[in-house]
Amino acid sequence: MYEKGNGVPRNDQKALYYYQQAAKKNFNTAFFHLGQFYEQGRIVPMDKELAQHYYELADSAGEVRASDALTKLLSPNMPHRYALLLANDDYRVRLDNPINDERDFEKKLKGLGFQIMRCLNQDYKSMKDSIAKFCDLADGSDVALFYYAGHALQDRGVNYLIPAQPTRPSNEADYVNVYVDLPFVINSMKNRSFKRRIIILDACRDLPDYISVRSRGANSQGLAAITEIKDFLIAYSTQAGETAQDGPRGGNSPYMKALLEELDVPQQDLDNVFIHIRERVDELTDSKQVPFYVNGLRESRNEKFIFNSKNNKQHANQTK
Repeated sequence: MYEKGNGVPRNDQKALYYYQQAAKKNFNTAFFHLGQFYEQGRIVPMDKELAQHYYELADSAGEVRASDALTKLLSPNMPHRYALLLANDDYRVRLDNPINDERDFEKKLKGLGFQIMRCLNQDYKSMKDSIAKFCDLADGSDVALFYYAGHALQDRGVNYLIPAQPTRPSNEADYVNVYVDLPFVINSMKNRSFKRRIIILDACRDLPDYISVRSRGANSQGLAAITEIKDFLIAYSTQAGETAQDGPRGGNSPYMKALLEELDVPQQDLDNVFIHIRERVDELTDSKQVPFYVNGLRESRNEKFIFNSKNNKQHANQTK
C-alpha cells in the first residue's frame, strides 16, 4: 500500500516498517519486499547479502517470485542454467534419502544461478511429461542438467528409471511401458538446442524383487554402461552393474554428499568436479562404491563450463 501509493501517499519509510513487522510474523511477501529494498538500496544501505537472505526466506516460505529474484541477484550476467531435479522415494519400501538429496541439491544449484524445475514422487506419465516440459522450458539454454534419484534397473543394456508406486511390468518387454527409459531422456534433450547437457543419476539402490520380473539369478541390479555421447556429460553414482548406498536416514547419499562438497569449490571445470567426486565417494564408502562418468562435451579451454564461478578469495571469506 505505502510502497505503491495505493489509496495513500507513497511512503517508502512506512512501507519498510510494515514489511519488517510482517516479516516478524513470517509473511512470505514481506520477506520478498525486504529483499527488494536491500537489493535496490531504497532508504536502507544497499546490501546484497541481506537481500539474498530475505529472498531465500521468501522462497522457503513459498513466495513464487523469490526464486527468479534470487537467481538474478546472484548471477545477473550468468548464461541461462536450467535443472530438472526428479526424485522418487515412494516405493513399497520407502527409500531414505532421495528427497533429502534433491532438496539440498536444489538449494545448492539455486545459489549457483540455476533455474530449477522440481518433480517429486511422480508416476510414469508425469515423469515423461515433466521431462518434455523441461526440455521446452530450457530450450536454447547454456546448460541443461537432468538429475534423478530413486530406483533404477537395466535390461539388455537399456537403463530404466522407476516411477513412484510403480506398476509391475508383465514381462521384460513391458518395461518401456511402465518405467522411463534413459534413451527417452537423452533423445528429449538431444532434440533441443542446449549448449551443454548434463545427466546425473544417483539411482542404483538395492532393487526390490517386485520391481524386476527377472529371476534372482539374472543381473538387473545397477545400471548398464553407457558410451560417450556427443554434447552430453553423463554421471553415475557408481560403476555399471553395481549398487549405490542410500546413506544415513535423514541425510544424504555418499554421492550427493560428495557432489555438494565439490560444488562449493570455485573455478573447477566439469572433469575436475566429477574426478574429485569419484575420489571422495571411494573414500566415504571404503571403496565399496566408485562413481564414473563419460564426458562427450566439446569445450575449448576458454569455454569450459564452471559450476561455481566465485573467485578463491570470495570462497575463503565464506568458509571462515
